[in-house]
Amino acid sequence: SGGTSSYTIGAISNSGDYTDIDVVLKGSNIDINLLDNSTGGTSSNKSTTAVTMGTDSADVDIDIDKTGAGNSDITLNIAGSAAGSDYTVNQSGAGAHATTLQINGTSASSDFNVQQSGGNATTVSATFAGATNSDVDIIITE
Repeated sequence: SGGTSSYTIGAISNSGDYTDIDVVLKGSNIDINLLDNSTGGTSSNKSTTAVTMGTDSADVDIDIDKTGAGNSDITLNIAGSAAGSDYTVNQSGAGAHATTLQINGTSASSDFNVQQSGGNATTVSATFAGATNSDVDIIITE
């Protein structure tokens, strides 16, 4: 049901430390904010965040911020209808960053904002179904 859930993965100071976050969303009026300050490593132990929503929701607000150094991947897989939602992904810090948006349900009148910066390779891959009247902003700064 409604409400805001915040999850903070604290600053990890040792090189090679990383996080894996998997979130499965169910219900309606979902607000989630993930902050990851971990230090990722190489491709074999990078920081990964995966958010999956398989049900319909009237309003979904997802904000994911990855600020630690090291490689990191973020995936949003929204299979249900979530019109009028806000999706924000911010990745910064040295390392290779990849963001995948797989929006298969209706996402009309939604806002998608992806910002990535860092000193290495950055990729953004996005698929939108039913994104009528939506705003998509992707900003990559190397």
